[in-house]
Amino acid sequence: MKKLVLAASIMGIAFASCKKNDDNGGGNNSTAIVAKWNFNTVVSTTSIGGVSMGTDTTDVTGSYMDFRSDGKVYSMIVDTLFGNEYDTSSYKVNGNNITITSTTDTSTAQIVSLTSNAMELYTVDEEIQGGVTATSKQWAYYTK
Repeated sequence: MKKLVLAASIMGIAFASCKKNDDNGGGNNSTAIVAKWNFNTVVSTTSIGGVSMGTDTTDVTGSYMDFRSDGKVYSMIVDTLFGNEYDTSSYKVNGNNITITSTTDTSTAQIVSLTSNAMELYTVDEEIQGGVTATSKQWAYYTK
């Protein structure tokens, strides 16, 4: 569960164009992202060798990411099977991308939308195994 939620929120390399941000003072994502964001939903699509494996929607209610002005992000992922997981990482916003660095990973996500009360992050993760490419695209939706 942690891998799914973290992947949906911060993993992958995002290479899509993004929507204009409506309520964040002309697009200053570095300032607008500072808040406690509650996860709502994660939507994932997967394809293997170019063949769609379908779309999954995961309810991640109760999980959150708390971005602080000092460059730290505190997260809690609800996991009913193995217990809640807490993490402290650092983050950096560069335009419409956010890079989060934990003790084991550095991941980048695209900020698709960021308003005063809602945020959408997008990631793409590709893996090649046995010459076959598996692509996972994920959209994570948050509210304050």
